[in-house]
Amino acid sequence: MTKRLAAGSAWLLLMVCMSMSALADVPEDLTEPAPAYFVFVYEPGPNWLEGKPIFEQPTEPHIQYMNARRDDGTLVLGGPYKDSSGAMGIFQAGSLEQATELVENDPWVRDGIVTYRLAPWHPSFPGQVESRPW
Repeated sequence: MTKRLAAGSAWLLLMVCMSMSALADVPEDLTEPAPAYFVFVYEPGPNWLEGKPIFEQPTEPHIQYMNARRDDGTLVLGGPYKDSSGAMGIFQAGSLEQATELVENDPWVRDGIVTYRLAPWHPSFPGQVESRPW
């Protein structure tokens, strides 16, 4: 029984050492935490101009804000729905609180043009999207 226990312990120790050795070979960029992404969805709010498409809403302050977020690297992707029923986008942020702050500082949200939903997002499938300015 003692020989079996010793053999089992040696085998376990060998497996742990091999696992640790394998981890040492993982490239550094794979050991870094992945960026945190958050999807925001905008829907018409109390100050949405009823009957007007999204491009006839007061957009200039919102566009300036989103351009600044693109430039500072927090806006990954965003844009309106083709049916003018709202918009969506993806922010990269350090936390849900930081993402909430990014959304709540958007003039569209502050001015009640839109309401929002925000959720953490895990990108699982690679892809690419070609964006076009307004």
